[in-house]
Amino acid sequence: MNQLKLPEFKILKIEESSQGDLKITVEAVEPQKICPECYSTDCYKHARIDRFARDLNLFDQRVGVKV
Repeated sequence: MNQLKLPEFKILKIEESSQGDLKITVEAVEPQKICPECYSTDCYKHARIDRFARDLNLFDQRVGVKV
């Protein structure tokens, strides 16, 4: 288990900005096997899309997670 306590993700890197914010970049341990739109198992991945989510503060540092 990692610092985020999310076993489905692997932490790739943790960066700290000059303002003291943390950006944690993660990737899925297992790739998605079902289309999120139509729920088909016959999927072809066209492109990689990065998502960014704001997490709870950690010791007065803002935290963001890039998936």
